[in-house]
Amino acid sequence: MHGNAIDVLVNGLGSEDRIVQSESARLLGELGLPRAVDPLIEYVQRSRFHAKGTGFWALAQIGEARAVPAIRPMVNAPNCYDDWYWYGCKSVRAAAAVSLLALADDGGAAYLTELADKGDDTFYAWFGPTILHLPDNPPAAGFRARITTDSLVNVGERSARLTNPGTLAMVAEALGLVADDAACEKLRELAGVRSRYVRGQAAVSLLAAAPTEDNTGIVAALAASDATDFVRIKAAYAVAKAGRREYAAAIDTAARSAEDTFDAATAVEALGLLGGTDHEATICACLGHAEPYVRRCAIEAIDRIDCTDATGAVAGGRKDPDVLVRLQAARFFAAGEGVAQT
Repeated sequence: MHGNAIDVLVNGLGSEDRIVQSESARLLGELGLPRAVDPLIEYVQRSRFHAKGTGFWALAQIGEARAVPAIRPMVNAPNCYDDWYWYGCKSVRAAAAVSLLALADDGGAAYLTELADKGDDTFYAWFGPTILHLPDNPPAAGFRARITTDSLVNVGERSARLTNPGTLAMVAEALGLVADDAACEKLRELAGVRSRYVRGQAAVSLLAAAPTEDNTGIVAALAASDATDFVRIKAAYAVAKAGRREYAAAIDTAARSAEDTFDAATAVEALGLLGGTDHEATICACLGHAEPYVRRCAIEAIDRIDCTDATGAVAGGRKDPDVLVRLQAARFFAAGEGVAQT
């Protein structure tokens, strides 16, 4: 990877690979650099694929109001292929509308109201956590208020459809943000469902919402005896994040030895989210993992901890054979470039 790291990410928006485009947008949004606004606007206007929803999220993260006039028309004319499911035109329109709310503009309010009134999963599940994270501005406040425990699990016909693991995992994330007694009761229920992804998210959300002794006991039991590595990792992370750091040892072991790529990546991500340098050696070792996804997560984790030599550790990622790993490395170095440019 050559040249300015910020330019590497901006150029990624023009890649022929739509996953590279979307990942470049996500990383630019994390950086929050105003110079990325115009390239991101061009990306969301040009691309015809649902993954460009990340571009709207990135524009919202940067927070430049000058993006509003370009986003507004895309709520009703998203310029993307429609597969008649949540991740087609519907999700792109919602992504545009939610980004406007983040920018304190109500240009997408009518569409979001339509989705909410219908009890649509696009509003309550897939964009529920994002809406709950919106800033407390007047256009956003009313929509945040609509996402309650009742609306997440008992809206019209939705209750009959809450068997999709992807939908349930997002509902579990949103419930952790609602964090009332009813939400915790539902999360305890979800911690026992069949899908490992739902159980894992329910464990994290439950302790984020209410790390009581009883709830910690439930999640600790998952960390000790769940049938899947994924749930044991997520549950151990939840308990460690709640203060019992000894549970991080099991995550460290999983990062080094998990056979499943996704499980290993989940463990590395968890170590980064826990912060500190206790597991720096394991995270750095994962920079050389055989699977690109794990290497990406290791770079991201290094960015989150107080690594002894972060720059030296990540330097090799700039020449990684996998383009997504190179992008993650570029994001790491672009953060320093962005500071230097301000």
